[in-house]
Amino acid sequence: MNCKRRFDSHVHSRYSPDGKDDLATFAACVDAGAADGIGFAEHYDFLPICGAWGYLDEDRYLADIASWVARGYAFFAGVEVDYCRKVEDYIRLKLNQFRFDFVIGSIHTLEAGTVSDREIDHFYDAAVFEQVLTEYAEEFTASLSMPEFDVIGHAGVFQRYLDDDFFVGKPWKAKIRDLEEDLAAKAARSGKLLEVNTSGLFSVLRSSCATPFFLERYRDHGGRQITLASDSHAAAHLRRGFAEVSPLLTSLGFSEIHLPWDREHPVPLIEYL
Repeated sequence: MNCKRRFDSHVHSRYSPDGKDDLATFAACVDAGAADGIGFAEHYDFLPICGAWGYLDEDRYLADIASWVARGYAFFAGVEVDYCRKVEDYIRLKLNQFRFDFVIGSIHTLEAGTVSDREIDHFYDAAVFEQVLTEYAEEFTASLSMPEFDVIGHAGVFQRYLDDDFFVGKPWKAKIRDLEEDLAAKAARSGKLLEVNTSGLFSVLRSSCATPFFLERYRDHGGRQITLASDSHAAAHLRRGFAEVSPLLTSLGFSEIHLPWDREHPVPLIEYL
């Protein structure tokens, strides 16, 4: 029986351009009891405007993960794809070329601009933000049709740095709520794992992505399969926010956490913590 229960399924090492630590540092965290295992999800970008375009050395990454697995570490070689419909064929080609343990489909970049960074000045143009909502919905919906994607990454990430002042006198809260209602229903029907990404707890948003409302509607539409991940870019932040978000998950009726690399054996939430 596998006794490993305490994982983090979205972690960035130095194989991502914004990752701070190498695999040896994360191995030391496992040795110290911070986690039983780690699902690395290195940035995998397919547009020149994306921050990690051309950065990942797939062969070196896979070999490095394999070397730690051979030493007994429960390390998994995943990628976080910055999905964009216009390069969908190229994404498929690369994902079929390399045998990653799991794939997270995320949306960071739209024609209207980036949606996951702290720089959101362009959002204050009402026409641009309206375009962001429209494009995000379209790209999110299209990404659900990618059989190569195992996980829906940080749904609604564009909200992460919106403060209260952003909404004053604007219709955005109602529009975002309608958007989340629609996307939660589609996510529930998709058969993919929905990520509860705790990085939002430590941003202006102060909640996970997916948000509590998204999770509630996902559950009401029949969605049951969630992952729990920190989106850590440093070993010091491994599994950060898990204890804080667990009461919400319990209150909504989620009692299991699914592992992207082993969907058939979910871990009880209480044991995952």
